[in-house]
Amino acid sequence: AAAEARGEMRELAAQLRATSSAAETAWSDYRGRFEEVDAALSNALTSLANASRDHAGHVNERVGQVDAQLGRAVSRLTAALDPLNEFADQMGELVQELQRVDQAAPE
Repeated sequence: AAAEARGEMRELAAQLRATSSAAETAWSDYRGRFEEVDAALSNALTSLANASRDHAGHVNERVGQVDAQLGRAVSRLTAALDPLNEFADQMGELVQELQRVDQAAPE
């Protein structure tokens, strides 16, 4: 009976070693897969960050161009409006002069 028990214990120990080895292999495979996923995720996030930075740079550049063009347009508009402002001032002075003449005229 003791010999039989020792045999069963050896068989159980062998089965435990086989189970342990299989579990170790499975975990090693999973670790490899997760390392690949981690690397792929890291690459994807790096690419996304680079693309976002590039896009922001392009947007800032374009906003600067639009701002410069708007500045030029405002300068041109101001230059075009100056004569109109002078004309309006002259017309205001003329209206005041006409009102004074009209008030001074006998009825």
